[in-house]
Amino acid sequence: DVTGVQTCALPICFRAGLTDFALVRNPESIHRVLVADADRYGEGKWTLRGNRVMSDCLITREGVAHGERRGALAPSFERTHLEGAAPRIVAHAERVGSRWHDGERIDTRREMGEIALCASAEALFGMDLTGSAARVLPALQVMLSEIPRPGRPWGGRRLAAARREVEPIVAEAVAARRRAGGAQADDVLGHLFEHGLSDEAIRDEVVSLLIASIDTTPGTLAWAWVLIAGHPETEAGLHAELDRVLGERPATFDDLRELEERSEGGRVGKGCR
Repeated sequence: DVTGVQTCALPICFRAGLTDFALVRNPESIHRVLVADADRYGEGKWTLRGNRVMSDCLITREGVAHGERRGALAPSFERTHLEGAAPRIVAHAERVGSRWHDGERIDTRREMGEIALCASAEALFGMDLTGSAARVLPALQVMLSEIPRPGRPWGGRRLAAARREVEPIVAEAVAARRRAGGAQADDVLGHLFEHGLSDEAIRDEVVSLLIASIDTTPGTLAWAWVLIAGHPETEAGLHAELDRVLGERPATFDDLRELEERSEGGRVGKGCR
């Protein structure tokens, strides 16, 4: 559809409050903004305002400073590292799912947020937030909601209260890791210790990544369930595919490859394509 392609190439322009936005949809334009001409585009006021919430971290840095911190964190996101964390991630998802019952109404966004929070904390930092997720998740959501807001002369009591809930837990985990040897583990904390960051700087980086973990991923998953539920054929195909690959056992990282192969090879049900 040539008309559709041409339409997709045009940005969507709109105004929100006092700010004009342009939503870029064309792949070439996106590559230009994020890669080819990235130096010509700043992070924007939303990221700059994030400094009030997340202090000095990867998300709020620009230019050379951003590149340096990104280099320190990159090894922690390699596929091999995340593959090793897969069993613990699956365990968190199964723990949350085990408390759901047929006919019960649940807050999907919150449930997906808890899975994302606990899985990210475990995989990236070796932190177990299972017992504190009920307190940490809403506090992180407050911090996330405060990022785009301008600073208030009288301070933000909600933000201060959220920080008091989150930062001590993270600070204790960072201190415990330093006592245990710091850089020995192959995760975000280990690599940040290796680069000589202070405990306070590491705490801010961890908090910022936890905020990121409960933003787009839980929202995407929540809407995915809504859309799947509205298309019975797709839902049935999804269950059939999972039954074929998993049966009654927990998922593993190798199962992901198998599911990808089935999908790409055209061997899944019509509803799953």
